[in-house]
Amino acid sequence: MDSFALVDRLAREVPGLAPMLAEHLAYYEEVLPHVFFGEMTPFLVSLKDGSDADRAVLTKALSLFEEAWRKAHEEGYEDVTNVIAVSFIENLQGRGELRAMQAFFGPAMSNWADCFEDARPDTPRVGWFGKLLGRFQA
Repeated sequence: MDSFALVDRLAREVPGLAPMLAEHLAYYEEVLPHVFFGEMTPFLVSLKDGSDADRAVLTKALSLFEEAWRKAHEEGYEDVTNVIAVSFIENLQGRGELRAMQAFFGPAMSNWADCFEDARPDTPRVGWFGKLLGRFQA
C-alpha cells in the first residue's frame, strides 16, 4: 500500500474523512497525501477529548495508521511511513499535542514518537534528532 492507497482507505473506513477528502480533491484536483494528512490532523486531535464515539473514530484511524506503518516497513513503502511520521506525528509535536495523542498510538508509531523530546518527559532533553541518531547507533 502506498500513501495514495492509504488516503483512499482512510476516507472509506474512517467516518468524517470522506467529505474532507472530497473537499481536498475539489481544491487541489488531485490527492496530495502530505497535505491531506496535515488537513486531517486537527480533525483527529479534536476527537481525543470528545465522546466515546469520537474516540472510537480516532482509534480506528490510528489503528489504520499503525497497520499501514508496519506493512510499509515489510513491503518497502517509505512514502507511507514518511507521510505518517512527517505530516502527522511531527505535526502533532509542532501543535503541542504529541504526548496526549501518543496514548492512542500503537507500538510502531509510539516508538517513533518517543524520538521527540516532548514525548517522554522521563528522558534527557537531547532533541528528537539526537534520540533518533542514538537509535541508529545502538
